[in-house]
Amino acid sequence: MSTNVPLRVIITGATGMVGEGVLHECLQHPLVEAVLILSRKPLGLSHPKLTEVVHPDFYDLSAVEPQLKGYNACFFCLGVSSVGMSAEEYYRVTYTLTMHVAETLSRLNPPASAASGNSSVATSATPAATASSAPTSAASTNPGGPASTNPNGAASTNSAGGMVFGYVSGAGTDSSEKGRSRWARVKGKTENDLMKLPFRRVYAFRPGFIRPIRGLQHAHAFYRYIDWLFPLGRALYPAGFVTLSELGLAMIHLALHCDGAAIVTGKDIIRYAAATSAPNSAIPR
Repeated sequence: MSTNVPLRVIITGATGMVGEGVLHECLQHPLVEAVLILSRKPLGLSHPKLTEVVHPDFYDLSAVEPQLKGYNACFFCLGVSSVGMSAEEYYRVTYTLTMHVAETLSRLNPPASAASGNSSVATSATPAATASSAPTSAASTNPGGPASTNPNGAASTNSAGGMVFGYVSGAGTDSSEKGRSRWARVKGKTENDLMKLPFRRVYAFRPGFIRPIRGLQHAHAFYRYIDWLFPLGRALYPAGFVTLSELGLAMIHLALHCDGAAIVTGKDIIRYAAATSAPNSAIPR
């Protein structure tokens, strides 16, 4: 069911391929009224809906916390490959950083009942916020606005949070946290612990191959050489091949409607995107 509340979205990772594509879809969507980019370097984009917060240290957001209030969705698209990284650094960037940002946003954007002072929102039960890094600075302008009010998909429920949190994870993520693949275990732990936070809902998106949006700046160069595989892959294994536009539209759909399971597969991404493209139609099954 739709919340009938326009989306005010925070996006991380907008200087990368996935974040740039999700931002592109948000700026075009009529039910997204405002977008705040949280980034460590300027994006250099101007748009009436857009606010940019440039902050070098995602492990300490205290300097920019006032600008992160008044939003009802976060699309977390920041991520790194484990290739060439030590186990400790990959964990720090993938788990600790993500959890710190999420903990901060869940605390800053509670439901109306918590925001009024009748209840308090715990920062987290996880140790992520204890990480430290460099001193902070910030540059931003920010239009404030109303927050919204969560069951987590297939689905744990926690009514203490007012924000929908969409996390771009990946196909092959290990929810058991016990598999042989290091990156999959870390991603699985990140998903699991995000779903313990007091958000309205948390969705973990697990795309496989993502086809970039033509004309955007941050597509990985190698996609130009393997793009020809997409039609064949989509025909043979649709769940493993999605477009970046479909991912962005699916994230918007779930933030608006809060339906479906917490783990969002490639097949789910495709059908939610189709429903968002045709908002008056039912979700295709």
